[in-house]
Amino acid sequence: MSLPVLFGALWRALAGLLVLALLGLAGLVVADQTRRPDAIAAAIGQGFAEGRLGGADGFDRIWGRELSHFSECIGLSTALNREAYAPGWFTIASPALQWAPPSPMCRTLQDEVEGHSSSRYYPYARYWHGYRLLTEPILSYFSYAALQGACAALLALAGLALFVAAGRAVGFALAALALLLPGLATESLWLWLTPTHAISFASLMLGAALLMRQARGGEGGAPALAASAFLAGGAYNFFDFLYNPDLLVFLAGWAGLMASARDGSPLVPRLRQAVLAQGAALIGYIAMWALKWLLVYASGRYGFMPWFPSGDINRWLAGGEHGFVPLAATLAVLGYSVDTLPSALAMAACGLGFMAAAALALRQGKGFCLLALGALWLAPIAMLEAKAGHTIAHAPFVGRFVPWAAAFTLAGALFIVRQPSLRPRSA
Repeated sequence: MSLPVLFGALWRALAGLLVLALLGLAGLVVADQTRRPDAIAAAIGQGFAEGRLGGADGFDRIWGRELSHFSECIGLSTALNREAYAPGWFTIASPALQWAPPSPMCRTLQDEVEGHSSSRYYPYARYWHGYRLLTEPILSYFSYAALQGACAALLALAGLALFVAAGRAVGFALAALALLLPGLATESLWLWLTPTHAISFASLMLGAALLMRQARGGEGGAPALAASAFLAGGAYNFFDFLYNPDLLVFLAGWAGLMASARDGSPLVPRLRQAVLAQGAALIGYIAMWALKWLLVYASGRYGFMPWFPSGDINRWLAGGEHGFVPLAATLAVLGYSVDTLPSALAMAACGLGFMAAAALALRQGKGFCLLALGALWLAPIAMLEAKAGHTIAHAPFVGRFVPWAAAFTLAGALFIVRQPSLRPRSA
């Protein structure tokens, strides 16, 4: 891989990210300016009356899992804002109701819908809030049930795309296994109940499917895959609330590594390609986020990030106010992944299946291949640890990473042992 080729791919990826950001911003401006706050308030009020935004505490409980509606309730409050803003500034600032603990955020939203909220709006500008491209138009003309139905359809289509892409990479039986096990071990099958989670996770699955297709086709080699991973990371950040970037990073690497197992190409270069794709996905995610922060700064309304709650930086970074304890964040998400009977059974199946695959791989002289597969966990775990405070505080949704990564690791290991010939150590 020559430096000119790599730099050419980088410049194209940066240009693509800018285009994505401009298109996304333009779409959000249109959605914000054409929303109908009164109709949205009525749809949300109906949703509360039908119990679609959880119980009194703002949670749904499925298979022993808690699904928080906090993100919906704070995000939807922006759509109710009737204050006068310049069109672009409203989109950049994304004013949302200030949460006032210990009252649940959804209680604050319900009070606003009913016209007796005492909470103030503040600039919730640190995210792009791309989910509003879907939530505001639907709630302006339809019901909250219709929004959940649209999210169910979106998740189904994204899941199908991921299944097809993974099936072409490792076979459809193993792809079904890779999607079924985390479906049992996490609340993923029920994310349509929580639109912000659903829209974010659908964008993650679509990005991963794109990368698997790119890696399998091989067009452009490692630079093209890295550029696609960069754009996938950026697109995911546009819709994300810092939910599961670690999972996208893992799947970006998995896509590159499995391509080598299928075509029999040397594993070491493919491992380098996989690691490059992981790094590109993470950098793209961060770059898209940085663009939003620069946009807020460039608006001239604030200085350098005083709009960013200072407590959040401390809460997100390693250990938060409690200090950093090595691997505490990783252990928190591991504990989450086995805390119900279905999840414990699914994770046990992953563990036993991987041990069986490892025994076969060692007999076939493919131990290095499994080590390469395991190496794909290193970057995501480093991410979990780097933001340990956030990981521990939000283990119920950050913890999706472990069952999904474990299931795809199992599918990859089984595929490796089925391949008749691999060149694990040749360069």
